[in-house]
Amino acid sequence: MWATMPRPARTVFFARLLAIGGSAALTLTMANAQQPAKLAVAHRGASAYAPEHTLASYRLALDQGADYVEQDLAVTKDGVLICLHDESLERTTNVEEVFPDRAVVDPATGLKQWLAADFTVADQTTGRRKLV
Repeated sequence: MWATMPRPARTVFFARLLAIGGSAALTLTMANAQQPAKLAVAHRGASAYAPEHTLASYRLALDQGADYVEQDLAVTKDGVLICLHDESLERTTNVEEVFPDRAVVDPATGLKQWLAADFTVADQTTGRRKLV
C-alpha cells in the first residue's frame, strides 16, 4: 500500500496519525516502508513563505516537494487540538489587538503572554495569522 500511495496522500496519512496520537504507528510504518535515503519534512509547513500552521503553508510545502508536513499541537481552553508551535499566541497572531486585556504575565520574564490554553477555538479564529 505504502509504495503505491502518492506523496500528498502519504503526508495526509501521517498528519492524521499524528493528530490522533499515532506516533508509535508512525514509527513502525516508517521503519517497515521502503523510503529514499533523505526525506524533506516541512516543520509547520512552508513557514518562510506563508503563515505557519495554515492550509496555505501546508499546501505550499507539498508543492515545493515536502514528503511530510509536521504539525505541532496545542490544546485550547475548550479542549480542542490546534496546530500551534508556541504555547502562546502573540508571535503568530494579532491577539494583542483583539484581546488586549486577556494577557497573563510570565513570572520568569515579566512579559505579557496570551496562552493558547486560555482561549477557546472561537476566540482564536477571531484574529488573524501573522507571517512569521
